[in-house]
Order: sequence, then structure tokens, then C-alpha cells
Amino acid sequence: MLQVDINIPGTFMQIMSDLFTDYLGQFLWLYIENILIYSDTKLEHLKQIPMVCDKLKQAKFYSGRKKCKFFAKSMNVLGYIIYHLGLKASSEKIARIEA
Repeated sequence: MLQVDINIPGTFMQIMSDLFTDYLGQFLWLYIENILIYSDTKLEHLKQIPMVCDKLKQAKFYSGRKKCKFFAKSMNVLGYIIYHLGLKASSEKIARIEA
């Protein structure tokens, strides 16, 4: 009998949450297939990146280089811009609401 997981995003989120439980809320944020590492300094970031990569490698999870961004000052995630001051709606999201 073939068994199919119909909640793949939720299952993956649970696996990632279990894997990174020690890092969540400290310097790491997860949303489905996104892993965001946030740091106050470049030195902290340089320490945290290998910690996250080691956990992924131990669990046999890998990512292509095209999916990775390092030392980004801001990121567009789900229609929001995450940056050093916090979170704001992207201009594209605002334009869609105003239309």
C-alpha cells in the first residue's frame, strides 16, 4: 500500500522545528522551506551559519546555492520586508491592496 503525506509543508516545518529547537527565537526563524538567520554583527553571523549548516548536514538536508543568501541587509518574505529595523509590508503588497 502506498502511503502519501498530504501535509508535506506542515511535516517539513515540524521536522525543521525539531531540528532547530535550540536556535529558534535566539537567532533563527523558520517558515516552511525558509531558514532565516538573524544576527547583530557579522562575527555572530559567521558563527551561526556553520551551526545551522552542521545541523542540516547531520540530518541529511541540503540546499542548492541558488536558494541561499548570506549577509543580506534585508529580505522579502511572504510580501514583507525583513530588515534591521524590523518588519514592513513590501511596496508590491501595498500596491495590490490599494488597487
